[in-house]
Amino acid sequence: MKTLLLLSFLILASVEVFAQEEAIPVPQDQQSLITKRTATWCPNCADDSAWGLKNRLMVDLGDQALVIAGHHSSASKLYSPAAKDLIDNFQRTVSQPVFFFNNESVGNGRGETESNIKQKVSTAAGQSPLAQTGLRLLYDDSQNLLEVQSRSIFYSNANGNYYLGYYLVEKSVIESQSNLSTMADHKNVLREAISDGSFGELIASGSIDATTNFEASKQYQFSGPLMTANFLVLAILWEQNESGGYDFVNLNTSDEFISSVVSKTYGIEALQKYQIQPTVTQNSSQAIIDLEKALPNATLRIYNWQGQLIEQIFQGNLTAGQHQFKLTIEEAGTYLVTLQSGPQLSTQRLIKVN
Repeated sequence: MKTLLLLSFLILASVEVFAQEEAIPVPQDQQSLITKRTATWCPNCADDSAWGLKNRLMVDLGDQALVIAGHHSSASKLYSPAAKDLIDNFQRTVSQPVFFFNNESVGNGRGETESNIKQKVSTAAGQSPLAQTGLRLLYDDSQNLLEVQSRSIFYSNANGNYYLGYYLVEKSVIESQSNLSTMADHKNVLREAISDGSFGELIASGSIDATTNFEASKQYQFSGPLMTANFLVLAILWEQNESGGYDFVNLNTSDEFISSVVSKTYGIEALQKYQIQPTVTQNSSQAIIDLEKALPNATLRIYNWQGQLIEQIFQGNLTAGQHQFKLTIEEAGTYLVTLQSGPQLSTQRLIKVN
C-alpha cells in the first residue's frame, strides 16, 4: 500500500514534466569554445588586450562561439576545479592571461590574437558538425533541484569514445580584479561541472552510425536557490584521445530554465547511476543501473502513468557494479520505470512513441 501511495505521488508530481516531454530539438551547427585563462589577482588579465578582448569577443562572435572565463589558480577568488581541469586538458600553458580556441592556445590577447580567434571561429562555423546536443533544463525551486536533459545526434559516421559534460556558467559575477576594480563585473565565469567528473560521462563508444541519437539526463542539487536569470548550462561533447585527454567536438548552451516539479532519482543509497537510454524510443530502451554496493531484494518494474503495473523486469539481489536490462513496451505513452529495495525507491521516465 505504501508503495502504491508513493507511486501515485511521483506520478502526480511528474504530470507537468510529462506534458513537456517531447523530443529535445538538436541544432545542426558547429560552435566553438573560447576560454580565457585568468585570475582575480592577475594584473595583466585586466588590461584591454585581455579584459577588453574577452568582452568584445562575447559580442562579436555572436552565436557562433561561447566565450568563458576559466579561473585556473586556486588563489583566484573565482577559482573553479572544473575550469582547472579543462585548462589543464588544453594545450599546455604556464601563465595567464591566455586565450584558447577549443583545445588550442591562441595567444595572450596581444598582437593577432583577436583576428586569429575570429578567423578560426568563422571557419569552424562554416563546417558541418560531427555531432551536436540539444538541452532541456527543468528547475524545481521547492527543492533547489536542477534536472538537465539532453539529446545528442551524430550527423556523420564516427568511431571513438565520446563524452558529454554539463557545466554551470554564471553570466555576471561582481568580484575584485587586480589592476581594475574591487567591484569588477566578471562575465561568463565557468563555475562548476554538474556532470559526474569534469568531462562528463561516456555516451557513445566504438563505431557510430550517422543519425544515431543518444539521450542522457543528470540531476544536480543546489545548497540554496539558483538565480536562474544569471546562469546558463553549457553542454560539451568531447572525444577521448589516445593519450587519455579530451578533444573538443562541439557545444551548445541553454538559459531557458523550465519551472517544474522534478522527482528525485537518487533515493537508493547504494545507487551511483540510474538511467534509461534512450528515454524517448520507438523500439526498446535499456535501464542502466550502477551500484556502489550490493542491493538486496531489488525490483525493477514498469508502470503506466495511471500507476498500473505493466511489467516486472527483475526481482532479486543485485551485486555491486553495472547492470543493464532491456525494456520493451508495446503501446505508445509515458511510463515510470521504478527501482526499489525495501523502502528505498528511485524512478525514471520512459516515453514510447509510434
